[in-house]
Amino acid sequence: MPDYGSAGPSFLSCSDSRTLKEKLLNEGLAELVIELLKPPTKLTSTQLAKLAELIAEVAKCELGRKPLSDPTVLSTLLELLSDKDNQVVLQSCRALGNICYDN
Repeated sequence: MPDYGSAGPSFLSCSDSRTLKEKLLNEGLAELVIELLKPPTKLTSTQLAKLAELIAEVAKCELGRKPLSDPTVLSTLLELLSDKDNQVVLQSCRALGNICYDN
């Protein structure tokens, strides 16, 4: 796996990857996220943090916000704000903020 350092994966920046995000969303990314978050989830804390981070990155662009505004995604992210793992809380907060931005 590539090392992105502290900057994170730049291929998900809004200005450089609109096409990539469109492709991911057209290929069912939102539906997959919704399915993975449906209770009871079997994801570990690390997996939840990474999934929330993915949601946060995709929701940076307008085209990613609407499909990720699903009630299952939002309610699960809200629940994750009280998780014991700080990364889960941080990434869930980022995801919610990015989904709500300009909405």
